[in-house]
Amino acid sequence: MSFGNLMAYRVEVELLSPTILVARAGKVGYTCIRDRLPGQTIKGALLTALYDRGVNPDALAGLRVTATTGLPIVEGKECVFGHPFVMVPKVSLVREGRYGFSLLGDKWLEKLKDVDGRALTLRALLVRELKALARNKIPELEEKLGEDALTFLPALLVFGIGRVFKKERDELLLRFGGYDVGMEVSVAISHVRGASEAAMIFAYEALPAGAKFKATLTDVDGQLTRLLDQHGLLKNGKAELSVRIGRGSSRGFGHAVMRLERVPEEELEEAVDRAREALNNEVVPLLATAPIAELEASDRGLMSAPSPPERLKLPGSWHLATGIGHIGSLELRLVDRAGRTTVVKGYSIRAGLPKLEIKALTEGSLCLYKVGPVSGDAARLLTLAELAGLDNLASACLNRVEIAIEDPFPPPEAVVDLIRGGGRS
Repeated sequence: MSFGNLMAYRVEVELLSPTILVARAGKVGYTCIRDRLPGQTIKGALLTALYDRGVNPDALAGLRVTATTGLPIVEGKECVFGHPFVMVPKVSLVREGRYGFSLLGDKWLEKLKDVDGRALTLRALLVRELKALARNKIPELEEKLGEDALTFLPALLVFGIGRVFKKERDELLLRFGGYDVGMEVSVAISHVRGASEAAMIFAYEALPAGAKFKATLTDVDGQLTRLLDQHGLLKNGKAELSVRIGRGSSRGFGHAVMRLERVPEEELEEAVDRAREALNNEVVPLLATAPIAELEASDRGLMSAPSPPERLKLPGSWHLATGIGHIGSLELRLVDRAGRTTVVKGYSIRAGLPKLEIKALTEGSLCLYKVGPVSGDAARLLTLAELAGLDNLASACLNRVEIAIEDPFPPPEAVVDLIRGGGRS
């Protein structure tokens, strides 16, 4: 195969009952994740389902599996993460909601090529484009929108990085605020008496039944695929499993179905074509499809930093399991990064303990690399960064990226045309 042992799967998770997916626990209680499904949750649900079906725990522990963050599927419409150059007007001119547009648009690669991390940083480019919007484009938009063109002024814009946008009519991308959650009240049960505990009442926000999320899951060394085959779960490249998501599954919460479908080889080759175009332009923009972090040793122990690797060598130790390390080598040098910081938390059911909290860049963050020494089939090696992740942290469903040679968001002029064509409130 073109990528050796590697197998990529499209994943769809559909909730069958209200689901408690905790994002934060504080003085005001628990807050539910409403607009995404962490890759760790997807991977953990899959491995737990296989364990329940009798798969050897040692075999599960040795799997090299990684997943991107799951994006919602809203009324059949797919979603994308906003990147650092995505802006959202505070005042919307359409009935459906608030829309996002990009400051770079069809000049994405052309303008990113100029960034060198010193004379021109990503932040400086962002400031320059905001000034150009106010100076050059607002007068042009006034011919089409009149005074409403002022809604595109920088003072009336907010950043859309890390937010979720759903693909609406045509190419319009509307911000998705998350699924509507319901309040679920539970009573703690005493394990000793088998009855309710006094004064132990918990209220949770819960995602509704019917909510759907999509992600990409990669079986780096093919072992997961073999396990699914051995247990009769994979037929014609497809599998469907009952899984549990989040808290309270023993009380009926978090029951879901996970559907996997193998990505055809032709689609993997499309990723190679994108990688080849990026290499030809000597700039590699990587958009985060999962939180991005780097671990480093210090006097205080293992510390995390919200940053991608300064130097990225492909294939790395994580990629060697694919069996295609012999096709060449590729080194990338980090020029700059732009993103929003988040904290990745988790809980290990196996250990019964919280996982290490990791400071990371949120989904949609931009990591800009320049091409260094290269030999062999560099495009295929670069594609490994998208399919399998940047490094070993991909095993924790971190450091997943997409090679972005085009801007998924339209420029302001295109948004104006869509507003005029679709009607305004």
